[in-house]
Amino acid sequence: FSSPPEVQQAILARAAHPTYGYTGVEDDDHLALANVWKRRHGLDVAIEDVTLIPCVVTGLKLAITALTQPGDGVIITSPVYGPFRFSVQATGRTLMDAPLIHRDNGRYDMDLDAIEAQLKAGAKLMMLCNPHNPVSRLWSREELQRVSEICLKHNVLVVSDEIHNDLVYAGEHTIYASLSPEDEQNCIICTAPSKTFNIPGLITSNIFV
Repeated sequence: FSSPPEVQQAILARAAHPTYGYTGVEDDDHLALANVWKRRHGLDVAIEDVTLIPCVVTGLKLAITALTQPGDGVIITSPVYGPFRFSVQATGRTLMDAPLIHRDNGRYDMDLDAIEAQLKAGAKLMMLCNPHNPVSRLWSREELQRVSEICLKHNVLVVSDEIHNDLVYAGEHTIYASLSPEDEQNCIICTAPSKTFNIPGLITSNIFV
């Protein structure tokens, strides 16, 4: 799908400026982002909680590096976007998989018992793809609350990749941080405008902490 005309016009206007220096990040940028998430998803994000980064994969690696030590276990739920696995391996952490359950009707569900088993085995971080890529599951609030209960019980933080939050055909996207005030403080949300507006080539993303 083509990017929106407003995006094309903004790029053309920027390209007309004769200086192509480094990008400066201003408070207005953080405020605009916070306003979008408030308007579209009802999430209250303070501008000091927003950090702009090059891409979501950078956010995954930053979170793994900041929150775990080399050798620590990190949970993924395969099949999942390849860089989840690569990010764990590239940072010298131990991959702990809790594969999704593939039903006879083609639907995928989270295996909560497998997630808890990996937490009991010592995993230090949970990586969540919400909505899930590539199985196209829009996780319900109830499903995410079950994940939350397990992770809070084991005192493990959740890194939630929510880059596909606007691509929902039926139902409503549930932001992991919106589950409860406790969950808001127990997660990092990685997002980007790249999927919504088809602008991955602009290399811009953000994390909410």
